[in-house]
Amino acid sequence: MISQKKIVLSALAATIVAFTGCGSSSSDTTTPPPAPTLSSATLIDAAIQGLPYTCGTNSSVTDANGTFQFASGNSCSFTVGTSTLNVAAAKLNANNVKITPFDITELAADTNKTIRFMQLVQSLDKADDGKIDLTALSGKTLVLTTALADDSNLATAFTNVVAAGGTTDAETTLVTAVEALTHFVSTNTDPTVIEDIPTDLVVDGWVNP
Repeated sequence: MISQKKIVLSALAATIVAFTGCGSSSSDTTTPPPAPTLSSATLIDAAIQGLPYTCGTNSSVTDANGTFQFASGNSCSFTVGTSTLNVAAAKLNANNVKITPFDITELAADTNKTIRFMQLVQSLDKADDGKIDLTALSGKTLVLTTALADDSNLATAFTNVVAAGGTTDAETTLVTAVEALTHFVSTNTDPTVIEDIPTDLVVDGWVNP
């Protein structure tokens, strides 16, 4: 005769097995969160191609139109040679927003540095095809904190990058500040882009139009 105790233990064991089976049900699998929706922006002087960037978890390289992608609330960083330039999330406040050198965190507080950056990138690619291709600059030594400090350092940095093969279509000489600003204005007809230039800016006789 089966004892009452054995019956109780058998029932308890069956209950435990059944409960364990329910606990491993596929219905309890956690669903991963959806990927964030990405917006597009463009990095321009003329369109700047070939710069590696990271915006939150999204990393890629700016394309032939200077396009990069970000999720709302992200800031972005761009690798320029061996330097990093950042764009704050507040600047990335709409889809298809245009980011200029005047929007870059490390340059925004000093217009002279902003203009020198424009001189440098315009000199590294003639932009005769409507874009500035900096693909060849990847991995080349370029310390922007030094290069943009003054005109002498800028000229030295340009010469060194060209010698290191950091460009495939460089100007023969460094673009001047006036030439850089003139190019920027003539290339960009969007008023919201031109508004980035300080209204009272005067450089070697160049006056903001």
